[in-house]
Amino acid sequence: MTGLEKVQEQILDEAKNLAEGKIKSAQADANDILGAAKNEAQIIQKEIAAKSADEIKKHHEKIESSAQMLRRTKILEAKQEVIEELLNKALVKIENLEEKEYFEFLLKVLKNNLKAQEGTLFFNASDLQKMPESFALKAKELAKEKGGSLEISKEAKAIKNGFILTYGTIEENCTIEALFNDKKDDLKDGLHKLLFL
Repeated sequence: MTGLEKVQEQILDEAKNLAEGKIKSAQADANDILGAAKNEAQIIQKEIAAKSADEIKKHHEKIESSAQMLRRTKILEAKQEVIEELLNKALVKIENLEEKEYFEFLLKVLKNNLKAQEGTLFFNASDLQKMPESFALKAKELAKEKGGSLEISKEAKAIKNGFILTYGTIEENCTIEALFNDKKDDLKDGLHKLLFL
């Protein structure tokens, strides 16, 4: 199991624990709301006891329906909070990968973004200094396999991590944050299915 797979497994375990806690808390809140709504309905029911049984039933159903909707909203908010928190944790974990795993991750990202053209890779100053020679060789090899070529610029870019891949005037922002933002909706959907379905 690679370091990245371990990170992913750890993130999923944390997410499941976090999700269980948030959902239990949301359900408890929702149950309290539902209980209060039922109490209110009983009080109102006594107050309008003189009215027809049909009116009482309709009023009771309306209050219960409102309470159920509020309960569903609370649970949905808790789920969304769990997913956002999980995505933020995943982003931080990937940004803080060990050097070897970080550059392996960048190679996977690069492979998915290469074109059969002449390209240039730009990194921040820190990544340029600690970049293993094997990374540069593998990056050029991947570009060649794709039918293009690739140079790694010595010029540092003002980016936090990841890289910028350019083909002429076209720039592809492959910083980790940009990759996350680009895939955020898909990640949210995937996490929702994984955690809550």
